[in-house]
Amino acid sequence: VSRIRGRVVTGPTLVQAGRAGRKRKLFRRTPPNSVHAPWTRRGRLAAARMTSDVFLSPGMFGFKSLGSYEYFGHIEAGIRRRFRDAGRTVRVHVVDVHPTSSIRRRARRLLEAMDTLARGDGPVHLVGHSTGGLDARLVASPTVSLGGEHRIPAVVGRVRSVTTMNTPHYGTPLASFFATVSGQRALFAVSALTVSV
Repeated sequence: VSRIRGRVVTGPTLVQAGRAGRKRKLFRRTPPNSVHAPWTRRGRLAAARMTSDVFLSPGMFGFKSLGSYEYFGHIEAGIRRRFRDAGRTVRVHVVDVHPTSSIRRRARRLLEAMDTLARGDGPVHLVGHSTGGLDARLVASPTVSLGGEHRIPAVVGRVRSVTTMNTPHYGTPLASFFATVSGQRALFAVSALTVSV
């Protein structure tokens, strides 16, 4: 901690060469609303004590589990192991979204799960596979509008990362098929299978 012209400044000191070859010290200021700056030892220790929440959103026709098969089983185990190795605690939640709903409806379900399950004030991370990546991206958008009278919970402000896997950010030709009568029948059949099992 240093004092410059009456201000308390924390953070690493940066050195910059002046015009006459003199060295002048520059200081990175602590953000005004931050309790402990993340680059300080205290900030890193505070982050390590917080419990992170990771939400996993499955893709189209996705499910939490089908019989003994877990949709995100290997990813869930890997996330828990990585956090444990880093000395941090984590809660991993697999969100149960309707497999063939619209992205807005699936995103509303993801928001409800986040609002209900993300306790405390720790960071929130979103991981989405396929259409689940679009759900996560929509939730994390600063100007998200989910239609109707749906309020956006404060937990959205705690989102620190969005990871998408095999997500069709630029669309997919499969969507055109599902807009046809045959596609609607296929959606209905697959939806009934994934919901009832």
